[in-house]
Amino acid sequence: INILPILVTLWLLRSLTLPEQIREKTRLDIGGALLCAVGFAGSVFALIEQPNYSWSHPAIYVPLLVGVSSLVAFVWHERRTAHPMLPLELFSVRNFAVGNVATVAIYAGLALATFVLTIFVQQVGHYTATQAGLALMPVTIIMFFLSSRFGALSGKYGPRLFMALGPMIGAIGFLAMLWVDNNVSYWALLPGILIFGLGLSITVAPLTSAILGAIDNRQAGIGSAVNNAVARVA
Repeated sequence: INILPILVTLWLLRSLTLPEQIREKTRLDIGGALLCAVGFAGSVFALIEQPNYSWSHPAIYVPLLVGVSSLVAFVWHERRTAHPMLPLELFSVRNFAVGNVATVAIYAGLALATFVLTIFVQQVGHYTATQAGLALMPVTIIMFFLSSRFGALSGKYGPRLFMALGPMIGAIGFLAMLWVDNNVSYWALLPGILIFGLGLSITVAPLTSAILGAIDNRQAGIGSAVNNAVARVA
């Protein structure tokens, strides 16, 4: 399903010009990439499968130990290698470090709340899986139209206000859903969903802008990758 968007993206990339400063004579950090992949795969696998087994089952504690050990080894490797995949000095930049901590909290709450909402409308409201997915469509539409506007405003006024205000508005949206009864009328859910969509729009673009704007343009790729990985793990 991703092939067509990837082909379109590659076609759009043709018009990009090369940056003025290009790093030369660098090597791929194969060791770092493998340690990072194994570290996240083992840890996340253990967290996902733990309810099906137990923490004492080898299928859980072995991947978990391998994963955690690999992540520790990854940090040790990145500190010593001449061409690190992830330059650890990025985390000495305050906005980058604090922005990623905020990403953990925001996306953990976001993932849990939307998951619970999707299960609720199916199990209690008897929505189909498609209807449950479409229930949150207004959030995507709101973000499509408003994210760039709030991103521009955060560039003008700074991201701090938006990163503080946005999650609080999103939380109000979820609180508004507490009045939904067992009938699970979509019209009762919609106000909370709209408020949540507004809060998310206020949050996401300024958060990304604060993180990537704090580091050198040449490190934007790895900076974006770190933030995306943090969000997925959260």
